[in-house]
Amino acid sequence: MAALRTGQFTLCGSVGRFNGRAGPKTGIRHHRPKKPLHRPGCLRTKRIKNHRFPTNLLYPLRNLARLLAAVARARFFHAPHRPRPGSAAFLPHPCLYRTALRETGSRLRRIQSVNHHWLANFTSRLETENGAAVTLVPGRITIMPHSAAADDIRQFLQDLARQDWVRRTERRWWPLFLFHYTDIRNAAHVLQDGALYSRIQAEQMGRMVVSSGSPDILAGTSLNIQDCVRLYFRPKTPTQYHAEGVHSARSLRQSRYPNAHCPVPVFFLFNAVEILSRPDCRFSDRGLGGRDYQIGHTLAELQQLPWRKIYHNAWIDWGRPEIARDIVARRNAEVIVPQQLDLSELRYIYCRSDAEKDTLLHLLSPELRHRYQSRIVASNRSELFFRKRTFMESATLLADRIYLRFSPDTTCPGPFRLRLEVATTRTWARENPDFILGPSYEFNLRLRQPIPRYRVRVLLDDHLVYANAFTEIEIPF
Repeated sequence: MAALRTGQFTLCGSVGRFNGRAGPKTGIRHHRPKKPLHRPGCLRTKRIKNHRFPTNLLYPLRNLARLLAAVARARFFHAPHRPRPGSAAFLPHPCLYRTALRETGSRLRRIQSVNHHWLANFTSRLETENGAAVTLVPGRITIMPHSAAADDIRQFLQDLARQDWVRRTERRWWPLFLFHYTDIRNAAHVLQDGALYSRIQAEQMGRMVVSSGSPDILAGTSLNIQDCVRLYFRPKTPTQYHAEGVHSARSLRQSRYPNAHCPVPVFFLFNAVEILSRPDCRFSDRGLGGRDYQIGHTLAELQQLPWRKIYHNAWIDWGRPEIARDIVARRNAEVIVPQQLDLSELRYIYCRSDAEKDTLLHLLSPELRHRYQSRIVASNRSELFFRKRTFMESATLLADRIYLRFSPDTTCPGPFRLRLEVATTRTWARENPDFILGPSYEFNLRLRQPIPRYRVRVLLDDHLVYANAFTEIEIPF
């Protein structure tokens, strides 16, 4: 056991292999300063597995790396007594928890009680058992009372979800979340950056690969609005209806907004209570791309929103155009946060199919894949997506063949310019400039010879619709 003492705390970590579960386990242990049991200037050592390791601050360079690894993996703060609201408990140094903040991952907002000790995961904001919030500042943890506005907003949204016109439909879970959709390549950048950026910020940083907004609508949208992260109160908005899925050239010509195109949408679902209770959060009663919208931020204004029109999910009677246009505008009601929104309140990531889920995971690094894999969900239901245009439904990769199946419910089967790329030590491609989905809605490719390992990409009109890697596994029997 290697230990580093600083003030009133000891950072300790067991020395072991640094891969998998056998890596060092670390913690910060509270203790009272004790007098040194050795003479000053002497090197104090301890035998561990036939090796002698020093346990005071005079570490040799060969063990300094192990000490720093133990510091970086510090995850828990142990205090002998539960801190009271308003009190502060000091940490040795901010560097002891900065790395732990990134490593906690799915354990955010979790409080545990072990041996009557108070344990709090290192996050920028936590909740204790009595509803208080823990906010980290450099060098200390401060316990502050939970915002009363958040409790009121939570109660209102719960009451909204219990109303019969919401509870008895697929909308029963909508009040729990705020929704944001973007193309799958943009979604990969969002997870890599750990934050959702406004349109202006994303364009300046080069993080927007696919723009799904219509230039005509954006031309009439305020720059202040474009510099905000924009979320919706609901999925399946009118904007999503025009943009979702891969359009053929013929379909784009018939679309009302031919430049609004989101070929492979991915939904981010955020905790509605925590976002709406932010002091910099605002919301509107209709889409912010139009006119005559009202922006609010108080609980009373949230309660006065026309929720029946915002959550309207039935057929629209265009025989009464004024009412129809008002419902369409209300369905686009938005929530905005200035410039960027971190992913601490991200709860789920939804894809339309297993093939698109595999694509998103393939676009992520191994570390991010492990962190978000449990939150990325493939849904074949129509509660989030319209599913009216072409997308990849499933894919099967073998050593000698590739089987692709597209959605049979598409209303625009083509023609598309299909390009399938297979990469090993080199990359080769097969193209079909006039690909039309037939009755089977499948496309199969037989490889010239079995390949034990390769990567594949499928593009329709230069839009990435599938990407994955294949590795053959030999079963010994």
